[in-house]
Order: sequence, then C-alpha cells, then structure tokens
Amino acid sequence: MWDAITKLVNGPNGTILILFIILVIINVIQGIRKGYISFMGHGLNINAAENEAKIRRQQSEYLNMIADGTIRDLPKNFQEGNSYYRSKYVISKFKDIFEMAIMYNHITDDEEYITLKQETAYSMIMKVTEDDYFRSPEFKKYLDDLVEKIIKRFVKIRKAYSEK
Repeated sequence: MWDAITKLVNGPNGTILILFIILVIINVIQGIRKGYISFMGHGLNINAAENEAKIRRQQSEYLNMIADGTIRDLPKNFQEGNSYYRSKYVISKFKDIFEMAIMYNHITDDEEYITLKQETAYSMIMKVTEDDYFRSPEFKKYLDDLVEKIIKRFVKIRKAYSEK
C-alpha cells in the first residue's frame, strides 16, 4: 500500500495530487470553522443541508395547514358537492405558488415581493375560476391578507431555524 502511495506522490502528477489534498484539507477546516461541517458521534454532519431541509419542511407544513383551512373561509356553496372538489383544486393551485417559492428559497417580506405574490395568486385564481365571488373586493382583500400572512410567517420560520 505504501509503495502505491509513494509512486503516486513521486510520479508526474505528484505535485497536483499534493495540492489537491491540501485544498481539500483547507476546505474541510473552513467548513468546520463556519459550522457547515461537524463531527457528531458516528459520522460527519453537514449542518447547512440539514437546516435547510428543516426550514423547508416547516414552511411546507405551515402552508398545508393554512391552505387546508381556507376551504372553511369560503361561502357555504363552495364547501359542498362538486363545488367542494373544485375549491380544493383552486386551493391546490394556490399552494403550488408557495411550494415553488419554498423550493427556490428566495422568500423575503419586503413590500415588492409580497405584492408580486399577491398578484400572482390572484391571477392564477382568476385563470382557474369563473364564479363572481372570486372577483369581489372582499375576496381580493382576503387573498391579499392571506398571502401576506403566509410570506411573513415563512420569513419568521427561516429566521427561527437559521439561528439554531
């Protein structure tokens, strides 16, 4: 085994190999210093990926809870029969907007971002519904408030789990 290592180091690519090993060691040390890499018992723990997964999971759970509850906020005629399933479809399309935001991981609670998501959500609902209720100012206000609430909570979730 040592003969093979000696041949590699003394061979024509020995200098490149040594530089590569030094770079790997430097990167590992930097990762440990910044907290991205840590040793936990039986193996290596990559904290950044684990934290990111936790943040996305919490945001998704919150989105599912809120979106599933919105069916109760709709008028009674949207909560029964075929309208119920149509409403569930509209809600699933609404959830798609936020699932993409969670996936792309670019959520901010500034006014421009919130307004953009409000317009996106309203546009999507107008595309998949025909009922006049969804064109009413009351629904528009409800939707805008809901979008803002979701985004602000997403940002709070990110902040809470990024500090851990």
